[in-house]
Amino acid sequence: DHPRRAGVSSFGFGGSNFHVALEEYTGPGTRAYRRRAAPTELVLLAGATPGAVAAEARALAGGVATPGSLVFLARTSQEAWDASAPARLAVVAKDEADLAAKLDKAASLVEAQPGGFETPDGIAFGAGAPAGDVAFLFPGQGSQYLSMGADVAMTWDAALAPWDEAASLEGVFATPLHEVVFPKPAFEDAELAAQDAALTATQNAQPGIGVTSLSLLALMEAIELAPSAVTGHSFGEVTALAAAGALTRDAAIRVARRRGELMAEAASIPGAMTAVSASVEDVKAALDPEGRMNPG
Repeated sequence: DHPRRAGVSSFGFGGSNFHVALEEYTGPGTRAYRRRAAPTELVLLAGATPGAVAAEARALAGGVATPGSLVFLARTSQEAWDASAPARLAVVAKDEADLAAKLDKAASLVEAQPGGFETPDGIAFGAGAPAGDVAFLFPGQGSQYLSMGADVAMTWDAALAPWDEAASLEGVFATPLHEVVFPKPAFEDAELAAQDAALTATQNAQPGIGVTSLSLLALMEAIELAPSAVTGHSFGEVTALAAAGALTRDAAIRVARRRGELMAEAASIPGAMTAVSASVEDVKAALDPEGRMNPG
C-alpha cells in the first residue's frame, strides 16, 4: 500500500561516501518499462505435421545469433501460438546460443519421436489431441529445498502474493516463513547446513512446501490453466484442498503450519512400528479390545 523505496550506498576509499534514498514514481507521467528479470524465455512453434515443426525449428535455429532475438522470438512466437495445432513444440532457453542448440536438438528429436517427448533441459513436443484432462499433483514433505520458488515469486506478482499473505499472518510463524525458505546468502558450510536444517524441520518444511505450491498454483490461475482434478502426496493433500476450494489460502497456510508443529511434537516421542504377516482373524485374536497385544 505504499511506493517501493530503496537506499543506494556508495562507499569509496578516502572518505568519498554517498547515500541516495529513492522512491518509486507514482505520478501521472509515462512510467519506464520494467526490466525483465526472468532467467529464461519460452519459444513456441506449431504446425500441421511433426515434419513441418522440425523444419521450422531448423530454419529458426539458423537466424537467432543476433543479440536480443531471443526476447523477440519468445514474444512473437507466443502471440502466434496455436494450442490446437496437430504438432506443438516448446523450448525454454537462456540465451540465443542456447535457443539455437535446442532448436537443432528439438528438430532431430521430433523426426525420431514424432509421437511426442520431453527432455530435462527444457524441450517438449506434443502431437495429436491431448491424451486426457489436466490434473495437478502437489508434493509432500521431503521435496523442500532452500530458495524453492524464488525465481517465480520474484518474476510474477501473482506468485508473490501467497508469500506476502504468509508474512502477514499474525501469531503463526515465530520466524517469518520467507526468511526460512529464502535465507540470507551463506558462505560457510556450517551456516548452510544450519539453514537447511531449519527448513527441513517439519514445522517449517510443511508450510514452506505449502506456500511454494500455492505460489505456483496462483501463477497457473493467472494464466487461466485450470485442472480437472487435484490431488496431493501426503502433505500435498492440504494444498490440493486449497486448490479445490475446500480451504482458503489463509486457512491452508495455517493448517500447514499447525500440522507441521503437531507432527514435530509427535516425532519427539519414541515409538516403534511392527509389520505382521498374518490373517485378519489371527491378528484380532492376538489383540485385546483396546488394540494391545495379549500377553503370551
